[in-house]
Amino acid sequence: MMALVYHLFPMLLKQPQQMPNTTITFSPFIAHRGTHLEVPENTLAAFQLAKARGATWIECDIQLTADNIPVIFHDFTLERLTALTGKVIETDFITLATTPLTAAHTGISNSSFFIPSFYDALACFASLKLCAHLEIKTDPKYADRTAEIFAKTLKQFPYFTPSNTIISGSDLNALAAAHQYLPEFKYGWVVDEVITAATLSHLPVPLFSIHMNYHYLTEKLVHDLIAKGYHVLAYTVNDAAIAQQLFQWGVNSVFTDKLV
Repeated sequence: MMALVYHLFPMLLKQPQQMPNTTITFSPFIAHRGTHLEVPENTLAAFQLAKARGATWIECDIQLTADNIPVIFHDFTLERLTALTGKVIETDFITLATTPLTAAHTGISNSSFFIPSFYDALACFASLKLCAHLEIKTDPKYADRTAEIFAKTLKQFPYFTPSNTIISGSDLNALAAAHQYLPEFKYGWVVDEVITAATLSHLPVPLFSIHMNYHYLTEKLVHDLIAKGYHVLAYTVNDAAIAQQLFQWGVNSVFTDKLV
């Protein structure tokens, strides 16, 4: 894979963007699953490397194991990043925590990296004084259980507050359930389809932000969402020119794999 180096990204990382009428401060770039060109995604090493490269906000994905331990892992299935098969929700924590991860871009397994628990990831974020974008990943039938355990784990860390933490996900019912346990936090809806501002009426949870696949964003949609009071985040942007265009439209932050 060709290494892409964008001098624009480090410059913008040093210029936090204050969002109006909130207590939250985003950086223009959010490290997507940490920095994972050299190490596997969603690992403590990926979070530490992102911090070393200037990230202040990091996104990670949380889902449950078969024995109800929340872990940091993006895919519902295990094949892309491990030698295991099957689903995370059908696999016990000890098996996941002791199976080496593969770096997705190389396909090479490395016995130094394993799936971390949500608890260990939160401890890592707190020790590094990172801001957390926490995406809840769940099958709808596990939404309530995932939200409850997610909330119980997050509450163990007083470091995480509404000023340094966003809770997001594509399942609105899971977000609504989490909101019942954590009403003080801000919530973002992860959207991977075409929507209009009208789509956002009668939602089950109050939303602070919309996190959209940038391919579906237009300048008009960004303006419409902002006019309705939402903050707009775009994923996953690995091209500096596209990032600059999105910022010109009014996008607040972008998720990127390319912190250099």
